[in-house]
Order: sequence, then C-alpha cells, then structure tokens
Amino acid sequence: MRIKLFIITVLLFWAPALQAATVEQQRDWFQQARTALDKEQFKQFNRLKDKLDDYPLTPYLDILHAARALKKGDDRLVAATLLAYDDVPETINLRQDWLKYLAKKGKWSDVQHQIELSPKLASRFPEITMVAKWHV
Repeated sequence: MRIKLFIITVLLFWAPALQAATVEQQRDWFQQARTALDKEQFKQFNRLKDKLDDYPLTPYLDILHAARALKKGDDRLVAATLLAYDDVPETINLRQDWLKYLAKKGKWSDVQHQIELSPKLASRFPEITMVAKWHV
C-alpha cells in the first residue's frame, strides 16, 4: 500500500513538470512552423502544424498562412480559415484584406456576401460597400 501511495505522490508531483515540457515543445514546434512558413517550406510547415492539435495558438498559423497566400493572389484558403476561426480577433485583418482583394478582382457578389457576414466592414469600407451594392 505504501508503494502505491508513493507512486501516486510522485506522479502528482511530476505531472505539472511533464505538462510544462509538452507546452515548451509545442511552443518550439510553433516557432519552427512559423519559420517554415516564412521560408515557404510548406511540407515542413504542415508536418509541424499537425503536431500542434491542442496548442492554443495553432489557429494563428492557419490565419497567417491564408494571409500570405492571399498576398500572392491565392484566396482558396481564406474562406475556410475565416469560417473555422471566426472567433479569433486576428481574422478581422484577413477578412478586410480579402474584401479589398475581392473588390479589386470585381467579385462584387462575394464582396456583398462578406459585408453581410461582417457588417462592420460596411462602415470601414464605405466606397467598396457602395460599389458592391450598385453591382449587385
């Protein structure tokens, strides 16, 4: 019985230390994934990001990835990212950039749809809103 009590005590004592090591490793993987994204090493980026399932900052990697793709003219990731992480504050910048991108491409029905999803965009971009209403 004493041995069981000793083992339980040791496990309870070491559990926070083991958990902290896991968080530290995740933090390291997060930084490595961000560096891989900066270097456009997407295979490495995805491999590292896959290790970060429960890490609380993982959505920021997806938002950053979508934003960088958008700057290169690829908006395929944006809609899914905005849908998945609508409650993350940094998506507002992505949504605003996408709205400007869609307006520049003349995709007025998509612009109008984004304004309906996020009405604050109308006050931030009144000219785009007005043109979208005129076209739709």
